[in-house]
Amino acid sequence: MTGPEPSTPSTDGLFVEIGSGSIKALMVDATTGEHVAASRYLGLARSAEGHDRLRADVLDRLESALAAVLADLGLQSKPSPATTVVATDTIRRSGDRHAVAELVARRCGTDLTILTPQQEARLGRLAARTRGLGPERSPVGEPFATIDIGAGSTEICGPDSAFSLPLGGSTVVTGYLHGDPPRPDELSAALSVIELHLDDLRREHRDIVAAIEAGTVIGLGAFREIAAVEIGVDAEDRDMSAIDGYTLTHAGAEEVFRALATESSADRAFNPGLKAHHVDNIVGAMCVMVEFMRQFAGPDIFISTATLLDGLATGVEPASLLGADD
Repeated sequence: MTGPEPSTPSTDGLFVEIGSGSIKALMVDATTGEHVAASRYLGLARSAEGHDRLRADVLDRLESALAAVLADLGLQSKPSPATTVVATDTIRRSGDRHAVAELVARRCGTDLTILTPQQEARLGRLAARTRGLGPERSPVGEPFATIDIGAGSTEICGPDSAFSLPLGGSTVVTGYLHGDPPRPDELSAALSVIELHLDDLRREHRDIVAAIEAGTVIGLGAFREIAAVEIGVDAEDRDMSAIDGYTLTHAGAEEVFRALATESSADRAFNPGLKAHHVDNIVGAMCVMVEFMRQFAGPDIFISTATLLDGLATGVEPASLLGADD
């Protein structure tokens, strides 16, 4: 199922995502078309690794980060009722979902929606289609697929179905890449596990595979960081127009993977395109990226700076993004 398409580009409101890596917020004024975004690094995926529940200090850090993001948007008090707050992979798997929901109610005065992997994937695809590609917002035509590499998982979405790979930048690192730099056998093990998951994608989701092989592939999430590294855009002063719509080729992906995967974290930290909190996770994200491109004959990937918050801002309810394949 393709899911409903928005009739207008956005709706008024505040949209917040509690992700496995960061908290992101988007404030939208549909009348003026103004979009104001803010984010704070959180690192939930790494903090929650090996634990069924979030530690008290992690919950405190989450609340502080949420308060800081709201303050960055000029919201010193509880936001208006037109607020949507969603959570993704780490909260979805946590035994502390109720504690996080109470935190959101206290800070934002609204309910917490915990997205399924399919809803997460489809919101990303909706965001990419709505935003378009590049500074000119060139329309994205069918068929197309999106691949969104997060900290805890990777979502891949085609015209009719969605697929979630339970590995992202942080979870690949904590699960497989323990050396500094990662040892060749560690990289090989990580790539092999990712390959097995992509085999499942091939067997179970022919529409996604057809869109990947015959259409456009749009990269979301960690692809922004990967593009910034390849282009050499300063992490603290990013020209998003240089990243949005950038074409990542197979050769370029392999080159940046070899360069960063063989560096120590200390050397990697000198890369102008990397923020400090991405120095470790970027290699895990690139393992997902490069294995995907190897398995599907290296299609070029067009980078989008859209996030699932842009999908939420279309006014489409997450519940409507589920279908028979879910």
